[in-house]
Amino acid sequence: MATRSFYEDLILDTPEAVANMEKAFEKYEREGGYKVKGQLKLATDYAPIERLLEKVNQ
Repeated sequence: MATRSFYEDLILDTPEAVANMEKAFEKYEREGGYKVKGQLKLATDYAPIERLLEKVNQ
């Protein structure tokens, strides 16, 4: 069990910090989600899920 929180405020107080955050968002969108070795990948394409739900609900 964690003994302290890992959550901290994100401080974007310089133009460089903002630019780096924008690059991180662009990389996330370009690569289609977080990629952690050995972990579940979060999907950003919902079309296959929607097709499956349509079949199940028929």
